[in-house]
Amino acid sequence: MKACCINSPPSAGFASTRGRLSHLTCDGMKGTMDYLGPIDLTLIYSSPGLETTTCHPGVTATLFYNEPQRTWSVMVDHQDNLVRDGLIRAEVVLSDGRKLVGAARRPSILGNCFDLVEDGRQ
Repeated sequence: MKACCINSPPSAGFASTRGRLSHLTCDGMKGTMDYLGPIDLTLIYSSPGLETTTCHPGVTATLFYNEPQRTWSVMVDHQDNLVRDGLIRAEVVLSDGRKLVGAARRPSILGNCFDLVEDGRQ
C-alpha cells in the first residue's frame, strides 16, 4: 500500500508547533506509547471482487499502543464516520513522517476507530 495522503512536513519530534497539538509519550515501565495530533490516514476496504482505497489527510487522531496485543488503537476525531465496515488495511503517517502500516480491524460497536496490527508490508 502506497501512501497517497502525505501532506504535512516531518517535524523534529512531537512537540506543540504552530498551534498543532501533537505528542508522543512512552512509559518505560508499562511499554505504552500514546499519540495525539494530526495524521494522514489511508484506509483500504474489501468487498466481493473489489478493493477500495480512501485517503484522509490531516485528520486529528488519538493512538494508543497496546503492548500485550501489539496493536495500535486508532481513534479518529472527525465529524464524519471515516471508518466503515469492510476495513482490511490501514496506513497512518504521523506528523514526524513515521508510518504505521498493517492489517486493520474495526470493532463492531464503535464508530470512528479501528485496531492496526503492524505487519511491515507496504
